[in-house]
This record gives sequence, structure tokens and C-alpha cells, in this order.
Amino acid sequence: MSAEEAITALDLARCCENKTKVHLYSDIAVYEGIRCSSSALRYFESVLGELTHEKGLLKTLECYFDKNQHRKATAAALEIHPNTLNYRLDRVEALLGVRLDAPSSIVPLFVALKMRHIPRLH
Repeated sequence: MSAEEAITALDLARCCENKTKVHLYSDIAVYEGIRCSSSALRYFESVLGELTHEKGLLKTLECYFDKNQHRKATAAALEIHPNTLNYRLDRVEALLGVRLDAPSSIVPLFVALKMRHIPRLH
């Protein structure tokens, strides 16, 4: 069983966009738990809803989370004006019916974005 878990961890680390050499077991456990549950997987696939057709908004939201929700750093990383970032984030909130300052919205969005990069094995 340990060997199987190690292989799973290596597979998950290999496919993630984060190229660090250290991966938290807590992340691996969450993602593997979701992948093993078809209902949880369907839920997280649906969380992004309308954004799946808005690649620019998906990229903006991913960068926003990568920059720890710091708007100035996000705008700089995307090379856009801060007002443009505000407009995009407002649009994300409107399309998804969420608030990006509410933990109950942030957590599912963050996980759903990360799950997009993890292949389905089951």
C-alpha cells in the first residue's frame, strides 16, 4: 500500500503546474480523495461553471490565487492595469455568484482550479 501511495504522489507531483520538489501530503490527500469520489469530482468540475468558456478569466483567477489574493501583484504578473483586474474579478464574481473575499467561495474555487491540472485516473 505504501508503494501505491508513493506512486500516486509521484504521479500527482508530475502533472501539477507547480514545479517545486516538495509537495505537501495534505495537498496530495485532498486531491486524491477528490479524484476517488465521482460525486466530489463532478462537484469540483462544476464549481467553475461559466468560467470554463472564459479562458482569460480562468487565467486571471489562477494568477489571483497564485499571488495570494494580492491585487497589485496579480495585476503586475498579468501585465494589466489594476482597474482591469478589478473588472475581471468582478466579472468572475458575477458569473459564478460568489464573493472572492468569502472563504466559503474561495476554497472550492481554489481546489477546482488545482483539480483542472490533475488528470483523471479512475
